[in-house]
Formats: sequence, structure tokens, C-alpha cells
Amino acid sequence: SSGINAEYGGTYANWVYRDRLLSIIEEHDSSRPLLLYVTMQAPHAPYYAPDQYYASICNTTADRCTMQAMINAGEEVMRAVIDKLQDREMWNDTLLIYASDNGGPGSTPHSNGFLRGKKGTLWDGGVRTSAFIYSPNTTLVSSRTSTQCLFHLPDWYPTLIQISGGWENFYNATGISAAKDIDGIDQSSHLLSNGVCPRNHIFLHIDPVNRIGAYINGHMKLLVGDQDASNDCVTGKMYPLDGNSMDDSILALYNITSDPSESIDLSTVYRDVTMEMLCELKEYSLNQAPLMCEFEEVPGSYPNEEVPLVVPWEFNWIY
Repeated sequence: SSGINAEYGGTYANWVYRDRLLSIIEEHDSSRPLLLYVTMQAPHAPYYAPDQYYASICNTTADRCTMQAMINAGEEVMRAVIDKLQDREMWNDTLLIYASDNGGPGSTPHSNGFLRGKKGTLWDGGVRTSAFIYSPNTTLVSSRTSTQCLFHLPDWYPTLIQISGGWENFYNATGISAAKDIDGIDQSSHLLSNGVCPRNHIFLHIDPVNRIGAYINGHMKLLVGDQDASNDCVTGKMYPLDGNSMDDSILALYNITSDPSESIDLSTVYRDVTMEMLCELKEYSLNQAPLMCEFEEVPGSYPNEEVPLVVPWEFNWIY
């Protein structure tokens, strides 16, 4: 097919990533820092794994077995990476972060447990994920502890900079000054001591197309608008984020600590809390850039009829 890179055609994607990772580590000057951001295709659609990943769990290609086999494939990559870091004597100064980007789609073979909702929704089943951090070096992160504190995606930026030496060290290495007015919160001290939670709120999302939004403050989570809405966006149309971006005639409030399945709406019981959180979410929206749902097609860009994939702009396709 013209849509497959000839160099890797027919090769399981995880193996391509694994081999590239190992070559990067092998060629890297171990006296210098290294950041590896690894986004493996498994476990993810399309659901497939080579036969050898089934053997230890089941001998059928049923959906749940395939999902487990893909997880096995991902773990094999991580084992190979850790082994290579150990061979290069880099492992003892490494911080490993393993995290998901969203909840499961909700259909077989996925499960979000008791969490309500699925990928693509603002229910906790779509936005709350598990993660773990590990390092053999306990000066980087404490061992054998867990936390229920809020941790938001942008927190990784200031947290990792602090763990890896701080902003001054970062400036000396990159010439980039300390970030100001960013959404991320440095959580390095919490990861080391498991003390007071640094973050008490998360502005989850505002979707002006479906006119929905979500905001967490402490134990409480506010949902605005019809969470089942599915409106088509208009290509090239600009959707401003303002006080009218959400349908505030529909409000729901949940205590996600005592009610993690989001089954008991408290918006009428705690009306003051609901309205206060709504005001905070609206105020936050005023500082955000407008949304353009889809850009006009640019001639020569991907995907197109010849290359049905999203690829980097600077890309030499091999047929």
C-alpha cells in the first residue's frame, strides 16, 4: 500500500519504537541529561499483537486477551529500555514515569471500573487516569508511597525541571528562563515527601462546540452543559471562549472523593458552591484563546489521498 513506509512495512510498531529507543540510549553521551518521551501504539487501536505475547495469558484472540497481549508487548519494550539504561550505567539516575492520557473508550475490551463515562467525555472515566513514578534513586522520588492528590498534565513541566536540578540549572543548559504565569504547579516536594497536596483545583476543559465544561476544586467537581451533546464543528469557524461558551442551564455537582462514580448530584444541595465554581470556570475561560475546530485543508499537507496518516510537516515519505 502507498500508505506504508517501505522501511518498516509489516513490522510491529512497538518493535520499531523499541529499536529506535535502544539506539538513542546507546549513542547518547551518558554524562549529559536525556529525556525520552515514549508513546507506544500498544495498547491502542488497531487491536493486534504478535502471537508470542499471548502465550503466557491465553491462547485465544478474544478482545480481552488481545488487550493483555498488547500490554505485554509494551512491557517488553520497557524492560528492554531499562536493561539498556542499566548497561550504560544510566539507570540509577533515571526517573521513570508511566502514565495514560485518558480513560478507556468504554466498549469491549476496555473498562474504567466504577468510574462514570469514557474517553472523550468529561466524566472521571474519561479524564482520571492511573500513573506511577519510579526511580532507584530515592533522592529523586520517594519509594512505596501513593497519593490521592490532584495532579494535572501541565504539572509535569515544572516538576521535572525541579527534580532534574531546578530552573537555574535548566537555564544554564538551555538558555531558557524560568517560566512565568504557567498552568503547571511544581509537585516535586510532594513526590519526595508525600506531604501537603500542592494543587487544589483543575480547570479540566471548556468545549464551546458542545457547550460543556468541567472544573474540580478540592473534593468537588462541577459539570456544565449536556455531557451527551455531540455537535458538528464548522471547518474554519472560530469559537470564542467566553461566558456563553457553556450551557449553564444544565449544572451538576459531585463529591468525587466520597462519590467517585459521580452518581449523586449535589448541585441543588450546595447551590452556593455550584454557582461559585461556575463563576470561577467562566472567569478562567475569559483568559483563553478561541478555538478553531478544524483548519482549512492546506495543499500538499497530510493526511491526503496518497498518505492517509497524520505525519510531521517536515516529512520525506518513502514509497
